Amino acid sequence: MRKKEMSLGIRWLLISVILCLLPFLFTIGVQDVAGLSPNDAASGPAQGTSEPGKVVRPSDFVGVTIAPTEFIEKPEEGEFPEEVMEALKANPPIPAGPKPKHVEDPRDGKGAPEKKNNFKGIVNSDLGPLPPDNGTAVGPSHVVEAVNDWWQIFDKRTGAPVTSKIPLCGRHGWWSSVFHPPSSKRPICTDPKVIYDHFFNRWIMVDLGLSLKEIGEISYYLLAVSHTSDPTGPWCVWALDAKKNGSATSSEWADYPGLGVDQEAIYITSNQFSEIFPIFKYAKLRIIAKDQLYDNTCGRITWTDFWGLKNPDETRAFTVQPARTYGDPGVEYLINHRSPTGNSLTLWTLTDPLDNPKLSRVKVPVGSYSIPPDAAQCRTETTIETNDARLADVIYRDGVLWAVHTIACPRDNKKACLHLVSIDVSDPDHPKVLDDFSYGAPSKGFSYYFPAIMVDESNNVYVMFNSSSDSQCVDIRYTGRLSGERSNTMPGSSLLKASSTKYEVIYKGRTIKRWGDYSGIALDPEDPNTVWFAGEYAHDNNKWGTWIGAISFKPKTTPTPSLSLEVDRGCGVSGSSYQVGENIVVTYSVGQDAAVTLYRLGHTAEMEVLRASFLTSGDSRALVLDADRAGVETIVLVAETSDGKILSKACTYSIGDVPLDKAEISIDKGCGATYHVGEPITLYLFVDEDSDVSVTDFATDGSISEIIRQHIQGGDTVTIPAQVVGPAGIDTLVMVAETAAGLRVTSACSLVIEE
Repeated sequence: MRKKEMSLGIRWLLISVILCLLPFLFTIGVQDVAGLSPNDAASGPAQGTSEPGKVVRPSDFVGVTIAPTEFIEKPEEGEFPEEVMEALKANPPIPAGPKPKHVEDPRDGKGAPEKKNNFKGIVNSDLGPLPPDNGTAVGPSHVVEAVNDWWQIFDKRTGAPVTSKIPLCGRHGWWSSVFHPPSSKRPICTDPKVIYDHFFNRWIMVDLGLSLKEIGEISYYLLAVSHTSDPTGPWCVWALDAKKNGSATSSEWADYPGLGVDQEAIYITSNQFSEIFPIFKYAKLRIIAKDQLYDNTCGRITWTDFWGLKNPDETRAFTVQPARTYGDPGVEYLINHRSPTGNSLTLWTLTDPLDNPKLSRVKVPVGSYSIPPDAAQCRTETTIETNDARLADVIYRDGVLWAVHTIACPRDNKKACLHLVSIDVSDPDHPKVLDDFSYGAPSKGFSYYFPAIMVDESNNVYVMFNSSSDSQCVDIRYTGRLSGERSNTMPGSSLLKASSTKYEVIYKGRTIKRWGDYSGIALDPEDPNTVWFAGEYAHDNNKWGTWIGAISFKPKTTPTPSLSLEVDRGCGVSGSSYQVGENIVVTYSVGQDAAVTLYRLGHTAEMEVLRASFLTSGDSRALVLDADRAGVETIVLVAETSDGKILSKACTYSIGDVPLDKAEISIDKGCGATYHVGEPITLYLFVDEDSDVSVTDFATDGSISEIIRQHIQGGDTVTIPAQVVGPAGIDTLVMVAETAAGLRVTSACSLVIEE
């Protein structure tokens, strides 16, 4: 959106005045915030309440026709008027203080995460809204992507759309039941964010509802929360008045929401602007307790607000980003940058958010940075607008906060780079900077911009971003660093998706350079060492598209010596039962010198030791057994290698046409899967008729023990949570079930354990 035009003389007079006043700009207007004294970190807390919400379902929008969208350049307001921003970006100011270390990207992908999946996201099929503002989340089975002005659900495995594009705004839009200003106000919905709450398995979506007719006259946080982990089911939606500070109505409207989550609450932040000739006034934080969101009643919501947030030097904080929290630090963290130049970040700590919220902050010195220049792209003089140096989403895990933003490259301020920071907050009053470096390829002519960051369960860090140069069209790239690698380092990046054309939008004679305004990233809750992300690319020379990818680091593995254990009719082969009185020929071998022992379970009431011997690598042995009673038996081969590693393998077979599936033991990742020491694991035990059940564990420490003994009703599946215990090796679990009639059946399941 463009503001009302000023005369050329007035515009440049204003630019000159503001540039002269930049050192003092953020102290002006602090006293204008109601209730704020110079020694306060913020005004508040104050409570407010919403109107009741409504229930909506994605299926409600099946068949809704999406008419060609009118061209809308979405509002994206900065600390300074647009003309001042253009002047600053054309000649980025030199920041004071030491520069961060620079890491040059070789762009070779060596050491980067591996690509696991990728597919086309939402594509802008007409001129429509600019830019997309990408919100992305992933759940157990789905990927949800929200952009301006639509959202859509995809199958996580195949990438196939599960729904059509669902309009967010308008008379038939997702928010229409709670946000429905008259069409004369030209309502718009902008800046969508979406998160999968891994604590409670719910989807959370936040959007902004505004009026283009009179900017700032209407301002709402639009909030949606799913009833379950299935995004195709019902959701509650609300419209929360963003002009209210607590319950008191202000004249400021909200832009650029941040969305954070921890165990207790969700956190929405925004920049608040004046209605007339939008001028930044203050940053705001809204706290919403989860219990009222997740009761599925869609009732009134009570919130707590802080507003007028100030940096430690009393200047106004801008774009305060709340953390997406993994774990339970007992507080919620937030961070903001300084602009147009800075050599510090402001770290905020929110304690007791629901009962007695208190907000404090501390200065965190980092390498100096400044607002980034716009980025060159292929085949045109039109640059890509990189916006300012505000932080992207912030991630907390295991006592460390990670943040990333776009800055002018320290070595070449005509190119844009990423600035990555990690902070040890185990003592939030005395934070310690662990990482502080820029990342890019300015020496090759590239600019990097619109990054997103994530940390997985193993504390590996992932970063995605756009890049371009005057000879290369915009692409989507990614990189990452394994936990334990040296700080202030990052491997070469890999390509996810390249644009095949330039991006140049010309509307009514005016060239539009908007890109971003942000990318989306999410951690897979079912595989918490896999990260999903979505970014923007040029779908056509005046249309944007999005592309979704999944990446992870390949686990470091130690080659495991092979074991071979077979019976002559095949292990676990349905329909190949031995008959009572026949012989069973067992063969076994090892791929490394080892002491081996062969056990049989299910033949008698107790486990039998069949043979113990030493085998050299490649040796094969055979053993003949009698099939003398009907049932399902299991043989387990246990080998102890010369380096002390314990390996095991099982073979199950049927005698007397007894079905193999009368009893079954399985695990949550599937038998044969890899687990790490200390990782949780879930066992599932099933019997088709009432049975006394025991489970024997052939553990990797060499012990053999009965870990479960209980009675299970026929047809029931019993779930048993446990934890993987080392050391590394192959662990085998054997279940024996005996019916009241004395029929014994067995089932086996092995897992690979790594440190």
